[in-house]
Amino acid sequence: MADSNTCPQCGVPKYISSEHLWLDNGDIVHSRDQRRRLVFIESENIDPLLQEVESLIGVSIERIVIDCVKKNVLLPLSAFVPEDLKEKVRRGETDYRSFMDTFILISSSMGRGKLELKDLRYQRDGNDFCVFRITEPFSLPLNCGARAAGIEAILGYPQDVTYKKVGEQVYEITVFPSQHTKRQEDRMLPEDYRHQPGTARLERCPACGVPKALSECQWNQERGVILNKSTQRRMVMFSPRELDPVFQELEKELGEAIPRLVVEAQRRIAKSGFYSLGDVNDLENLRDQFALRGLGCLRSSSLSETGMSIRLDNAVLHLMVVGMMQGLFELTTGLPSIVEWKIDGEDNLEIEINV
Repeated sequence: MADSNTCPQCGVPKYISSEHLWLDNGDIVHSRDQRRRLVFIESENIDPLLQEVESLIGVSIERIVIDCVKKNVLLPLSAFVPEDLKEKVRRGETDYRSFMDTFILISSSMGRGKLELKDLRYQRDGNDFCVFRITEPFSLPLNCGARAAGIEAILGYPQDVTYKKVGEQVYEITVFPSQHTKRQEDRMLPEDYRHQPGTARLERCPACGVPKALSECQWNQERGVILNKSTQRRMVMFSPRELDPVFQELEKELGEAIPRLVVEAQRRIAKSGFYSLGDVNDLENLRDQFALRGLGCLRSSSLSETGMSIRLDNAVLHLMVVGMMQGLFELTTGLPSIVEWKIDGEDNLEIEINV
């Protein structure tokens, strides 16, 4: 990828710096629509987390995950594509293949994997399809849902999606016309995230304005992979509505035990040493780590030999955060623990961990 596509000082792709803002309340948002939040987190635990939840439940959740991601990503994607451009594609006045290049650029810049358009049929007769090949996907079910949402946002009618493995970490994703009940569509409609002021202060790149800490990552746009050079962990930027509503939908489908199972699965991953957040007893460090990831604004945190208390405002992916902090506490202290949490209507999260 040419150097002109990245900041000469920090190396972050210009798409990331021009289209996104890191706010003082721990939010990462689209610069053109600040109602739409994103997160920038370690990605190699996402599919294992879903698989661990699936193992604890004893029921496959892949289809629920894919469908829920599609429905919750559809609205913001559709809003970002101008209506006149969508109409030109639908009438065959704009080259559909070249239109896909934008989605491929976005996907690679955000670390979702190497995405390629392999085959396409668009005759507007119900037999159309779009075949993508993705190499090193950050998450297979989340990528499947997002690909279906992208096509549906452009064409304006329901799409379904399947995939097959064609090589080592290589998959073909096929999107094609389908039908979904109105009940499913209504049930999965996303809500806008609510914002409130915060106190996060991240040091910035003087050239492009993104957090300076992003320079610690290697942005391989050809592979669609972002690597934290110090931790050697893969990172990804994506919408929390790709996961938060999934956990809500699983709770509706499979019962109220789901939140505890998600927290437990994440606790196990965090306790294994997966996350590298530095000193969990350093409030300023933790605040920066949460803000850099877009997880919220850390208001308070206290660690003792018998427990840990945390207050995180503007929280997203709160079940993952709860499990992560419980696992980090146990990793730090070497003690087993129990955890309780509550999140209010303003997305303010309180966590209490006790031995």
